Amino acid sequence: LEKGIIDHITFWQRICKDLNKSVPDLILKELWMTPYVSHCHINQDVISLIKSLKHKYVIGCISNCQEPHVQYNRDRHLFDLFEIEVLSNEVGMRKPDKEIFELYLDKCKCGASEAIFIDDEKDYLVQATEMGIKTILYQNLDQLTKALDRLL
Repeated sequence: LEKGIIDHITFWQRICKDLNKSVPDLILKELWMTPYVSHCHINQDVISLIKSLKHKYVIGCISNCQEPHVQYNRDRHLFDLFEIEVLSNEVGMRKPDKEIFELYLDKCKCGASEAIFIDDEKDYLVQATEMGIKTILYQNLDQLTKALDRLL
């Protein structure tokens, strides 16, 4: 699903089949979006930080995602913040696979030692670190700002 090999409806249809359940496609569509919309709030302070860094650095996004979430975030112009976006469902690979980081570095035309990767999932940082990318485990805005100050 996150590699874009199947869509979200097919994913849920397979789950329902495995559970021997019959669920209308309309409900299947909402299984992704209802909880996502209710929990996916934009942190305006982080947005302000991104905007302030854009004047000096190339800011990009690597995200494991599904098409309904991508469309929702496009509709609210979230991806407009980034010069480069690598979305798992569009490129057929996902974090923490090495290839997604290589693709990102290629798109931004920079070496691993020039990049900083920030994520709130510790497991996603391991591969990037092994490649020589500086990493920050996001916990909160204050911690992120201090970590960036040390690296920049």
